[in-house]
Amino acid sequence: MSSDAPPFDLIIVGGGMVGASLALALKNTSRRVALIEPVTPGVGTQPSFDDRTSALANGTRRILETITVETAPCHPLS
Repeated sequence: MSSDAPPFDLIIVGGGMVGASLALALKNTSRRVALIEPVTPGVGTQPSFDDRTSALANGTRRILETITVETAPCHPLS
């Protein structure tokens, strides 16, 4: 790792439902989190998209509402 690389406490690889939720859950902590996702945010097509539907239990829905999944901003690194 080069000396000018940003330091992270946690690197999450994969911005799917689990990875993105974990990153959002940690956003208001003192941890420095990096989320690595190969697909650019806002791109209409994703190579791994397979058209499956996900069902969430009520408890999971409440957790996602608590970490404000629907309003969380995305800030890609350039």
